[in-house]
Amino acid sequence: MNYSILSDSTQITNQDKAVVIEKGNDFVAVLSDGAGGIGGGAEAAEISVNRLSKENIRNPIATLQDLDQYILSNIEVGETTAVYLKIENNHISGTSVGDSDAWIINENGIQVLTQNQHRKPLIGTDYAIPIGFQNIIFNGILMLASDGLTKYVPFSQIVYTIQTNENLDICARKFIELARYKSGILPDDTTVVLCRL
Repeated sequence: MNYSILSDSTQITNQDKAVVIEKGNDFVAVLSDGAGGIGGGAEAAEISVNRLSKENIRNPIATLQDLDQYILSNIEVGETTAVYLKIENNHISGTSVGDSDAWIINENGIQVLTQNQHRKPLIGTDYAIPIGFQNIIFNGILMLASDGLTKYVPFSQIVYTIQTNENLDICARKFIELARYKSGILPDDTTVVLCRL
């Protein structure tokens, strides 16, 4: 699988974290966006990505529920979104909490894997409600993104960028620039993960 990860911020600390891990013939992709304004968001996102990418997860929903309690138990850590995906035999399964997204983009448009997720409460509150999805056919480009991209760049521009650029690194850089204000400032931490089988 080919993939590209790009993250940018105009803040002192980027609270977005993302990783893609190869596990034998399978892949795991994780993205977390630490909540701003309450402190400890970057730390919560870091813990989320580290734990979700290293564990052999059999039940993603239960794992996010456990992560929710674990982060809450650390008084120096804040809250975070979480998107966890496992790619196995050309199929995608996973779960999410918050307003970070996972999409499949192809010639037909966008399939939103995280469309039924609960935006709040976040991981780290003890009240997070993970919503799962499974056996989604991997047909096109898989994109994980924080709301720094999906909140500020229209669907149509995202689809057009994917459909007109074969190189995933170029797509990722274009997405960051589409989210950027003319002043050069990003409205939020912005992270994108792009994967192609």
